[in-house]
Amino acid sequence: MKLRLKRESYSAEDGLSIRASPSEVEPLNPAAREELEKHTKEFLGDVLQEAGRLEETQRTTSGGPEVTSTMVDRASQLVRGGYAKKRWPVTAFIAQAVAFIGTLLVGVATNHLDKEWGVILFAAGVVLAVISSTIVWVSTNR
Repeated sequence: MKLRLKRESYSAEDGLSIRASPSEVEPLNPAAREELEKHTKEFLGDVLQEAGRLEETQRTTSGGPEVTSTMVDRASQLVRGGYAKKRWPVTAFIAQAVAFIGTLLVGVATNHLDKEWGVILFAAGVVLAVISSTIVWVSTNR
């Protein structure tokens, strides 16, 4: 495999081979085996390319490139989908909308605290906003 750094190609002298035990690949038919090999090579190439990019941005010396295990680990995470932010669960989205409505109710109620319904609306809005904000926090910080 080639690792591209600064538009030059570097390759390991010994190469790299990945092996799976016969019991792991036994259930695969020939077409599935080819697909597995293809995707493994693609993933390996993507991880090596990303690790090279990370090394290039973190290099502090003028010497040759040195990709560390941490860079390879981070590259693997990024290639597996770490670039994009995780989508919020639907419950968190709905709870966020409810929290917004609760704060609007509190705002309206503050202008009418001299009336009984204003105090009730204020209390209900605070409770609604706090509970729904807690739901958002819990569902997005797992």
